[in-house]
Amino acid sequence: MSPAEEDNHLNRRTLWFLLAGIFLISFSLLAFQITLARLLSVELSYHYVFVVTSLALLGLGTGGIFVYLFRRQRASRHGRFGSLSIFPSLFSLAIPFSVILITRIAYFENIQDNILLYGVLLFIPFFLVGVMVWLK
Repeated sequence: MSPAEEDNHLNRRTLWFLLAGIFLISFSLLAFQITLARLLSVELSYHYVFVVTSLALLGLGTGGIFVYLFRRQRASRHGRFGSLSIFPSLFSLAIPFSVILITRIAYFENIQDNILLYGVLLFIPFFLVGVMVWLK
């Protein structure tokens, strides 16, 4: 087998670990999306709950585009699975930071002036999952 074929071939155990990781990250992202819908309905208004679904789709799509555009640079600097440990860690840190910052902003500031800031803070975890899911 040539080195290129060996690089594209995964053994069964590695494939199951990757699939289990993608399942757990997708499940946590869906739970985070439901939690954000509840949180925004309390803090803002029920009108802004639908923004969570739009931000989720935007973040996942933008993450996929990011991976597509910067695939060659990533492959040359890291190994095949070198960056797969970075993005779940960033995602697990981005969830509490975004929720804490959103609650602090809602408590101390005027809500109507910070809708764009809400969108940026909520976009970051979805973007990180979009990058991670599309990495191979």
